[in-house]
Amino acid sequence: MNATLRHLRCFVEVALWQSVTKAALQLNVSQSALTLTLQQLEASIGVRLFDRTTRTLLLTAAGEEFLPTAHRLLEDFDSALGKMRAIGARTRGHVNIAVVPSIMALVIPKMIGKFMKLCPNVTVHLREDGSTAAEQRVLSREADFGITSPLNRLSNLRYTPLFDDQFAVVFNTGHPLANLKRVCWSDLNPYPVIGFSQDSRLAMQVRQMQSPTVPNHVRSPLCQVSHTATIESLVNQGLGICALPSLSAQRVPLNKLECRLLEEPAYHRQVCLVQPDQRSLSPAAEVMLDLILEEIPRSAVSAGVRMLI
Repeated sequence: MNATLRHLRCFVEVALWQSVTKAALQLNVSQSALTLTLQQLEASIGVRLFDRTTRTLLLTAAGEEFLPTAHRLLEDFDSALGKMRAIGARTRGHVNIAVVPSIMALVIPKMIGKFMKLCPNVTVHLREDGSTAAEQRVLSREADFGITSPLNRLSNLRYTPLFDDQFAVVFNTGHPLANLKRVCWSDLNPYPVIGFSQDSRLAMQVRQMQSPTVPNHVRSPLCQVSHTATIESLVNQGLGICALPSLSAQRVPLNKLECRLLEEPAYHRQVCLVQPDQRSLSPAAEVMLDLILEEIPRSAVSAGVRMLI
């Protein structure tokens, strides 16, 4: 028989009281059952742990050497159980999420305070990532889940559509596009375009637009940037216009800029919840996800947005 935690607890208790009778009372077991447990432990490890007299049990040299180890094993086990209970009670642990920038800016600040009240002492790591990086973080377990545009559709990940948002165009105040009631892709023809870096998810989606009404210089713009803040500055200077999803356009301060949905055709970006296919979330991560899913329909409200949940 292999030694178990029950054997160790009985050994430590008898060593403390130097009496089977007293230890049995503390452990709430019969004396005969406790004696049998000690015999099983000694048989398992192959040494005698106690010298028995008529009134007391004294540790042998082997028992003296084994006692600190038994104490440490029990303390480590109890400590690990306590940590797991704390995680289950959502009072400690870590939550890591990878979120597309437009959702990070719109949704996360509004629910992070709620999360911290529900899960005190839980550390939150927010990763503002593009689609490829977000998928890889979830796949490698760096992130518990991601909220991003599906790019690679990896087989080990599960994708749940949350919403899609229509592409729009951003331009500076006084631009000729401001005079149009409806702006179509073909209306962008005369104007220089500022686009996203060609390795980004948005740039890839624009390149894949098949409609002949989408101008070629929109698919392959001469000026390409990585961040929305740079687009704001360039568009504000009148250096070009930019086509981007409507929720991303909300991140651009529109005090000097204007935004219109792009039509004929209406292209949309889809945003999904990305999770490991066969891995459950921690209790704290489940709370975080529930809050995000609750907040998205309230915060991601904009012309051109369609909820899919």
